[in-house]
Amino acid sequence: MRVVPHLEQFQQDVTKFTAFYPDGDAYDRVEKEFDRPFGSDLSVTVGGVHFVDVMNPDVDKGAAIRQIGSAYGIPTAHMMRSVTAPTMYRCYGR
Repeated sequence: MRVVPHLEQFQQDVTKFTAFYPDGDAYDRVEKEFDRPFGSDLSVTVGGVHFVDVMNPDVDKGAAIRQIGSAYGIPTAHMMRSVTAPTMYRCYGR
């Protein structure tokens, strides 16, 4: 992991980066800072009040599972992915 004060200082290809909002205003800032300027060029998700994940739109957990299954000859119907407790709580409110 590498922390930079501004993204313009990072000049490498990346699959995903996470923006940290110490004031807890990620939801308030995500549309202005990511959705409007980049549109469908990026996949943007808010991971709670402090984090925004920005990825290539073709990169996601489902794509990774399909790629692993294809490489090892495992049908996706025979695969599963686990989630962490905080993720389940955010998704299902449990």
